[in-house]
Amino acid sequence: MPLAVLALPQSEVVAVVAPPGADTTDAVRIIAKAGGTVLNRGGSDNVLLARSDRAGFARRLYAAGARLVLDGSLAEGCGPSAPSPSSLTTAADTAGNLP
Repeated sequence: MPLAVLALPQSEVVAVVAPPGADTTDAVRIIAKAGGTVLNRGGSDNVLLARSDRAGFARRLYAAGARLVLDGSLAEGCGPSAPSPSSLTTAADTAGNLP
């Protein structure tokens, strides 16, 4: 018998999949109810990349109605890329070193 193991994402950035038939507005509501911030849209109207600094974001997303929550790194290529906070810091540090 096949066995699937599901783990809650541990990264700050996650891909949030709203239930079938949901649109972008529905997905935004789920993220807002879970205390997150929308980063950008994924490949479908019901898929958004989001983040939260508070622990337990994935659990709150499921409680708010998300159908699936994936680690944001798994969603690369599903839509426009969102810079990570660390890449923004690195870019700012590098820009400060320019002549």
